[in-house]
Amino acid sequence: MKHLKIIILTISFLTVFNCSKDDDNDAVAIPPELTIHEKISHRWNIVTVEDPETGVQIPLTTCIKRTYYQFSLNGEAQVEFFNEGDDDNCISDGVLNGTYELLQVDGKNGVKIITDSGTETSTIISLTSTELILEQIGFGIRHLIFTRS
Repeated sequence: MKHLKIIILTISFLTVFNCSKDDDNDAVAIPPELTIHEKISHRWNIVTVEDPETGVQIPLTTCIKRTYYQFSLNGEAQVEFFNEGDDDNCISDGVLNGTYELLQVDGKNGVKIITDSGTETSTIISLTSTELILEQIGFGIRHLIFTRS
């Protein structure tokens, strides 16, 4: 009987003090999905323009690739277009400051940029942490492909 008590106490002791620690810190935290507003709120440099019907990409010069759209979390937008001058110098067409709104365009996510020079509405075709593809209509349909800088 004495051995039985020792065995029971030993098993109880081992059970209580030998349990592995339940540590939630070992779990990999999955960050919450970013909203469209959070994803788009960066500076985006244009890398190519594509005809979505043919897939043909319009070659852009290094100068034109300096063109960017910048969206801030507070709703402000900044756009700067670059073109080559007569002497092949890269010239800014000026910085356009304004605001932007996220909206629905034909049931798809879109963005409307409002500046003193006018309003431009585009459909968001794709938005990842590194790439933004906007569809613009006017002078035909075209996809503007940007990378995040």
